Amino acid sequence: MPSRITVNDECIDAFTKLQKKEYKYVIFVLTDVNPASAEYIVDQTGGADAHYIDFTAELLSDDCRFAAINFAYTTDDGEERSKIGFLGWLPGGADETQRTIYLESRPALHSLLPGIEFEVEAYDTEGFEFDAVREKVARK
Repeated sequence: MPSRITVNDECIDAFTKLQKKEYKYVIFVLTDVNPASAEYIVDQTGGADAHYIDFTAELLSDDCRFAAINFAYTTDDGEERSKIGFLGWLPGGADETQRTIYLESRPALHSLLPGIEFEVEAYDTEGFEFDAVREKVARK
C-alpha cells in the first residue's frame, strides 16, 4: 500500500457530521495520483435533506472516488432504516494508474472511518443503482 498517502482532518470531521446526520453523504478524492504527495480530501458533501439521486449525480464521474453515505431505505416489511456505508467508485474508463492508487490506498481512508455498516464497490453505474445498493444493505 502507498504508505505516504495521508488523510486530511477535514475527512474525519465530515464523517463525524455524517454520523450525527448533519450530512447525508461525503465524497472523498485524492489530490494527486502520486503516492508521495497524495492526500485524501473532502470533495463534496450533501446536507441532511439530500437525496440518493443528488449523491449519485455528484459521485459518478470519469474519475475514481470514495464516499461515505447515510443510506436510508425501507425494508420489505415497511420499516424505515438507515445504515452508514463506504462506497468505492472505480469506473472502468478511469486511468489504470488512478484505479490502482485508489484501490491500494483505500485502507488509509477506510481505517479512519469507524462505524461503517456496509460496503459497495462499483465499476459501472448499475452498481450504484438505488435498488442494487438497497439489496446489499438489507442483507447485512
